[in-house]
Amino acid sequence: MRAITIPEPGDADSLVLDEVPDPVAGAGQVLIDVVAAGVNRADVMQRLGHYPPPPGASEYPGLEVSGRIAAVGDGVEQWQVGDEVCALLDGGGYAERAVAPAEQVLPVPQGVSLVDAAGLPEVACTVWSNVFLVANIQPGQVLLVHGGSSGIGTMAIQLAKAVGAHVAVHEHPHVELAKRGAVIATSLRARPATEKAAIVAAVREHVWPLIEAGDVRPVIQSRHPLEHAAEAHREMEASGHIGKILLTT
Repeated sequence: MRAITIPEPGDADSLVLDEVPDPVAGAGQVLIDVVAAGVNRADVMQRLGHYPPPPGASEYPGLEVSGRIAAVGDGVEQWQVGDEVCALLDGGGYAERAVAPAEQVLPVPQGVSLVDAAGLPEVACTVWSNVFLVANIQPGQVLLVHGGSSGIGTMAIQLAKAVGAHVAVHEHPHVELAKRGAVIATSLRARPATEKAAIVAAVREHVWPLIEAGDVRPVIQSRHPLEHAAEAHREMEASGHIGKILLTT
């Protein structure tokens, strides 16, 4: 299969399209024929050599994909070959095939195209885990979003408004944020598999109905062919995008 590799850390041109062996679904995993992959800041950090994949994860970049299940590993009963899904990965999304833990796979929401669904798993899980599970935002509270035009920012704004919270992208003149604010720093990739599975399950229960009702939607800035991954990274690093940047196979 074709995949984007990083032979040496460096600028966007260090992303190399190469022929590599197909991954194989192990026990509790599914193999996905990738249609699209989301581009994230973590991928840029990995390319620069600052964010290595966790032990056992694919060395190729890419933390979320959408596509069709090509095979299921032992013990997987909730997914079947041919299912259209999107998934949160530990790595390996910039490829024509990728492996995901079955518990980190989600159905493509009704009303969302298979390609655009690649822009949902990472942002939905990041926002739900930070804003709802950790910060426990409530109706009437104010969420301050830095980088409101990013993929995570656009999702955070939509979800907060959907539950009745107020959103301030830079400052809110009527709220004393400094006196009652909280700054919480977390990451998603390094969390234990059981914790990520719980987050994915919560997203399916709480976020997917909002998407299918049309209250929340993926905001897509651009779609680039896999071989133009360097162009996609340059677009992200320019920080002028609104929403998600995707790679298509």
